[in-house]
Amino acid sequence: MPRAAIALVALLVSAQQPPPELTLRTSTRLVEVSLIVQDGKGRPVADLTPQDLELLEDGRPQKILFFQKEEAQERAAAVELPPNTFSNRLGRHQASNAAVTVILLDSLNTPFTDRAYAKEQVRAFLKIVRPSDRIALYSLGSKLRVLHEFTSDTEVLLSLLDLHRGENSRSANSNLPPPFSGIIDELGRDPLQAPAEREGDLQTADRIGSTLQALSAIARRLAGMPGRKNLIWVTAGVPLQMNMTQRSRASTRLRGSFGDEAARTGRALNDANIAVYSVDARGLFTNPAEEATVKYTRGRPVTVSTPLRAMESTWEGMSTLSDMTGGRVFKNRNDVDAAVAEAFEDARVSYSLAYRPEGALDGKWRRIQVRVLREGLRARHRMGYLAAAGGEDAGGERMMDDLVWSPIDATRIGINAQAARSAENGIELLLQVDPAWIDFQQAAEGRWSALVELLFVQRDAEGRQVGRPESKRVELTLKEETYRRVKSEGWITRWALPEAKGAAALKIAVRDIRTGAAGSLSIPFRKLAAAPARYTQ
Repeated sequence: MPRAAIALVALLVSAQQPPPELTLRTSTRLVEVSLIVQDGKGRPVADLTPQDLELLEDGRPQKILFFQKEEAQERAAAVELPPNTFSNRLGRHQASNAAVTVILLDSLNTPFTDRAYAKEQVRAFLKIVRPSDRIALYSLGSKLRVLHEFTSDTEVLLSLLDLHRGENSRSANSNLPPPFSGIIDELGRDPLQAPAEREGDLQTADRIGSTLQALSAIARRLAGMPGRKNLIWVTAGVPLQMNMTQRSRASTRLRGSFGDEAARTGRALNDANIAVYSVDARGLFTNPAEEATVKYTRGRPVTVSTPLRAMESTWEGMSTLSDMTGGRVFKNRNDVDAAVAEAFEDARVSYSLAYRPEGALDGKWRRIQVRVLREGLRARHRMGYLAAAGGEDAGGERMMDDLVWSPIDATRIGINAQAARSAENGIELLLQVDPAWIDFQQAAEGRWSALVELLFVQRDAEGRQVGRPESKRVELTLKEETYRRVKSEGWITRWALPEAKGAAALKIAVRDIRTGAAGSLSIPFRKLAAAPARYTQ
């Protein structure tokens, strides 16, 4: 085997996820539930056993097939990438059951007057985290940005926080992919609406859609990391309904609901085992009748007037996503730093359960309930799941579009690559795809089959597509010996692409057609050097 392929195999082994019996895959029809249990004083309970729990689906008891306690602990050192090698594995750390936390600073939905206060509160929290804590810092403005991936170096995070200025809401005529563009198109068809109202309503719809899409992108980003993940969303929130209380036929305001889209985002977060902790960046209501909030900026009280009804409507999106994922909402309090700390502490001890549901997948919502049989304890977990049958290509085109246009990579399917420019003005790729989430099924004559889709899209420095995308559906049919090698070393395949004029980066998306599991990888062309070694499996 050439050295390039050997390097990729070593990289896969170093970043492998838990062994198969701990990997809860769609094809096995196991449902995973992440559980937080606390005593009456809010302290985590760390000594539970399966006998202490009763698990129910739609009120019917279920057998717990998998049970594991997860405690935050220091991770092993990161694995450094060889030259010309790229990976979508976050941090490429040795496998660990440590929980991870993302802090999302949401300037898209937070008024300018509240951003400085929220930043100060996050800064206060970062100064008290433990050396072993690993935190990532993301921001949401005109687009989702990764300020820094997971690190225990709080000085780096504090420096980035100081530099972060946030962004104002994007304009209403921004382009949004489906399904949000359809909602906005439907909302914008009333020719009698006042231009100013129409512009404002379109901006609100655009903002809601962009927020839900960003949260889904974060879910795809963290899906490949084992264990429970916490998303601390510092925001003023978003409504999920627009002007739905206005019943007058004379009203020209745009009306619409984003309930279905919020449910879809909640399912993506649940599938990635992410709990959302929504922290209201606006602080404390001093007197709801006066519809004002007060906060302290650099020790000075500042009162900001906010319509009470608008405050309550924005809590809807925060509460919906937090409740769906087993997180919490922190609102109407003047200690945002303490709220962030409480959300962070929630992840120090958690439990992972899994069960196999009864009956066929019928596309209906199924309610999950976990009862703790010991007195004085309370449990928090996701509310349920959609028993979607899926099937080949179910939502595949839309998913691939989401993958290639997301500003951050998806990680459910691990992708490693070696890439370089060739002498013929092309791009040569040696890809290694982690088989853990590829659904191999036994076929005729003792062979193993799988269906995989790949998509290659080149973009310029502004993120716009250049050249023609290349899509390929691959049907793998492997002999037993080859199948065993793929399971051990990954699926290694070589590709050659013409380099598009003006291209600055390549986005690769990989999707298992049968289950919908997917991953993506970004390769900046500025880092490309000599052509990689060639290897054909």
